[in-house]
Amino acid sequence: MVRLYAVALASVAAALVVPRAGARAEAAAAPAGSGFFVYSDTSVSYSFNFTTTEPNLLFPATKNVFTLNHVDAWKYGTNYVNLDILKSDNKDPEAPWGGPGYPVPWYGISDGALEVYGLYRGSLSLNQMFNTVAFTFGPVSDVSLYFGGDFNSKNNAMAPRKRDILVGIQAALKVPGYLNVSASFYKEWNHNGIVEMQGTPPGTSVYVDYAASATFEAEYMQPLTFTGIPLKVSGNTSVVLPKGTDGFGRDTISEFKTDNRLTLDFGRLIADKANVFDVFVGYRFWLNKFGDNPYPPHVPPVAGTLESTFYVGVTWHVF
Repeated sequence: MVRLYAVALASVAAALVVPRAGARAEAAAAPAGSGFFVYSDTSVSYSFNFTTTEPNLLFPATKNVFTLNHVDAWKYGTNYVNLDILKSDNKDPEAPWGGPGYPVPWYGISDGALEVYGLYRGSLSLNQMFNTVAFTFGPVSDVSLYFGGDFNSKNNAMAPRKRDILVGIQAALKVPGYLNVSASFYKEWNHNGIVEMQGTPPGTSVYVDYAASATFEAEYMQPLTFTGIPLKVSGNTSVVLPKGTDGFGRDTISEFKTDNRLTLDFGRLIADKANVFDVFVGYRFWLNKFGDNPYPPHVPPVAGTLESTFYVGVTWHVF
C-alpha cells in the first residue's frame, strides 16, 4: 500500500511538468497566441462514482476519483494527459481479497483498493505539417496522425499493470463544438496476479502479452447555448476489438465504453469568471470490460464485466 501511494504521488508530480491536453479538439480550435502553446489548460477534479464494477467481483463498488488533467495546442498539434487516482470502497478490496480462497462478501471486507491510471493522447495535424488544405474536404476539417498510450497499477488481487500503445489516424469533423474520430493499431501488455496466486496453471499467464488489435475512439463537445446558461455536453466513446487470450487463457471479445457528462461553468454563472470552476454529472457504460463477457453463450461468463454508473464531480482549472 505504501509503495502504491508513493507511485501515485510520483505520477502526479511528473504529470505537472509534462506538456499535455484535456479537451484536445477545443485546443486545436483555439485562436493563435504569442507563445509556444496557442492554448493550454490544466485542471484538477474530484468525482464520486456510484456503481463501478470489476471482473470476477460480484457486487458493485463506489469509487472516489481524483484527477489531474491537462490540454495544450501548439502549431502542429495537440497533447492530452490525464491522471486518475481511484480509491474503491471495500467491495473492491485490496489483495488478497478477491483472489483464490479470499471471497468478497456482499458487505465488503478489508480496505478498498487503490489504483493509479494514466493516459496520453497526441495528434499532429497533416494540414499544419505540410502547410496545405488538402486534408480539409467534405465534412472533415483536418486529418491528424494520432498516437498515445495508457498505464495503470492497482493493489487488488489481480494486481494489473496495464501498458498499451496506439498509433493511427484521427479526423476532425465540421460540427458545432467539436467531434473527433480515430482508428488506430492497438497493442497491450498486462499482469494477472490471480493466476500467480493459483501457481500459474497450464494455459494461464502471469505476464500477459495480448495479440495486436485495433481500437476506435471518438470524442465530442457541444455547447448548449440555447439554455442561456454556460452549459455543455461532452463525452468519449471507444471500442477495442478482440486482442487474443487473456491471462486465464480465455478468448477476449470486443470491448465497448462510453462516458458522457453535462458540465456547468459555475464560476461564470455566479461571478462571470469563465473556465475557473465547473460542476458536472455524468454516466459511464462499459460493456465487456477488459475484453471479458458477462453473459452466455461465452463460456464461462465473467461477473463484473458490465459497468453502468452515474457520477458527480467538481473541477478547478488551475492555470
